[in-house]
Amino acid sequence: MTKLRTSRKYTDCDLIGAIIDRYSNIPYNIALDRHGIKPNTFYRRTTKDLNTLIEISEQKDAEILTRIKNDKNLMRKLFKMDEEYIKQQYLKIIGTQGQKHRLVEGTLKNQENIDALVYIALTTDNPILKSRNREKVISEIKKITSNFQEYLRSLKLSGMFNCTQKKGEKGSPLAVLKIFDKVYQEKTLEASLFDLTQKGHLHEWGDTFNAPNNYWKNPSNVEKAIYHSLTEENPELASSDRKEVIDAIKKMSGRLQDHLHSIGLYGLMISAFKKGEQDSPLAVLKIFNKVYQEKTQEASLFDKTQKIYLKTVKKNRIEISE
Repeated sequence: MTKLRTSRKYTDCDLIGAIIDRYSNIPYNIALDRHGIKPNTFYRRTTKDLNTLIEISEQKDAEILTRIKNDKNLMRKLFKMDEEYIKQQYLKIIGTQGQKHRLVEGTLKNQENIDALVYIALTTDNPILKSRNREKVISEIKKITSNFQEYLRSLKLSGMFNCTQKKGEKGSPLAVLKIFDKVYQEKTLEASLFDLTQKGHLHEWGDTFNAPNNYWKNPSNVEKAIYHSLTEENPELASSDRKEVIDAIKKMSGRLQDHLHSIGLYGLMISAFKKGEQDSPLAVLKIFNKVYQEKTQEASLFDKTQKIYLKTVKKNRIEISE
C-alpha cells in the first residue's frame, strides 16, 4: 500500500529538495516522504512561494525552480502521483461514513492523475470494466450511461469533474468516457471503445446518453454521426448505387422522424441545427446527402435532373420522385 509518512518538521531546504526530486522524476510519495512534506503543504507552498524558494536556493537549484516557475507543464508534472496512491485516496473517500475525506491538493492539477482516478473509480465499482473483452465492457458502459450524472454522484466524482473539465463538457458522459477509454487502451492494448471500424463500439454522440452541446458545433462530428448512424442501421444506405440508396430512404420516409430518433439522433437533431431546422428529418438527409456525394462522387440525391431523386415537401418532409 502506498502512503506518506510525514511526521517530522520540515524546513524550506526540505521543500526545495522535494521539488528537485520531483523534477528529477523521483516518485511523488517517495520524494515527499524523504523530506517530511505533507501533500497539501507541498502543493500550497510550491504554487505560492516559489519566488521565495528561488531567492534562498543555491544557483543550480534556483535555475531548476525558475524553469518550473516559467513552465506550466513542469509545474503540473510535480503533482503526478502513482496509481496506487490515488487509489488509496479514492478508497478513503468512498469508504467515508461520517468524516469527510478529500483528494489531496494538487491531485486534479495533473491530467494523468485525473485519468487514473476515472479508471480507478469506474473499475472499483464495476470490475467487469477491466476486462479485455470489449463487448463486455461496452455492454456494461451502456448500462450505466442512461443516467450518468447520477452515477458520477454515486461514485463521489461529480464535484471533482465539474472543476476539471472544459467549458461545455462539465459532467458530460463523453468527456469522462473518453478518459476511461484512453486508460483502457493503455492497459489492455485493445482498440478504442469508440472505434467505429470494430464490430462492437460506443458512439461519441451517445448510445444511452446525449453528447454535450459543444460536440455538435463541429460539422465533422455532425456528418460522422448522421452517416454512421443511418448506414449502421440501414446498410443499403452505404451503397454506391443511387437507386438502392433512394429505395432505402423511401422505406423509412413514412415515419422518418421517429426512425431518426430511435437510432440515437434526437440529441443531434435538437442541438446541431439552427432555429427552423431543429428536429428536421430533411436537415438530417441534407447532411447525409453531402457525405454520400463525397464518398461516391455521385450526383446529389436531390438532383432533379436525375431519373429518380428526393423531393422536398414543405420543410420537414420528403417524397421520392420517379
